[in-house]
Amino acid sequence: MAPDSADEISTHAEPKGQEVSPVENEMETRLKKLNDRITDRLNELETRIHGIQQQMNVKESQMDDVNVQINMLNIVQIASEYNARARDQNSLVTSKEMHLCPLRNPSTNIDVHCPNTLAELEALQESELDVILEALGEPFPRSFRDKKEILKWAMGVRTGLYGYKV
Repeated sequence: MAPDSADEISTHAEPKGQEVSPVENEMETRLKKLNDRITDRLNELETRIHGIQQQMNVKESQMDDVNVQINMLNIVQIASEYNARARDQNSLVTSKEMHLCPLRNPSTNIDVHCPNTLAELEALQESELDVILEALGEPFPRSFRDKKEILKWAMGVRTGLYGYKV
């Protein structure tokens, strides 16, 4: 039966009185060198595979980040499209009793608690205006009157002064 590895060849006991021939020594040396080269190559491959796995983990993390950014952009786009349609509808409001379409937060696409009518908008307190303007990402003008005008403008209502100062 043939030995399984180069190690078994070198540790295999020789019968008493027989010496190892130079050819057998040469073969044993070559097998050991071959085994060492194979082991070195396997170690190199394992190192490369480990490096590739680390790179793949980094790329996977980067792809997760890209997916989050894409989802955020989708949310912004959906909110923007919705708000454009709402502003278009609100541009038709001509009396204080007509319904106003609410807007959505441009970053989260969550409904902003906007007034239901122009009369409700006119009755808002300054603190309520601040909350709505902040949720819409609009600037905060100095005067209460300008805040109302900015909210009308942001909602698409065309019956306003629009000469505000930020």
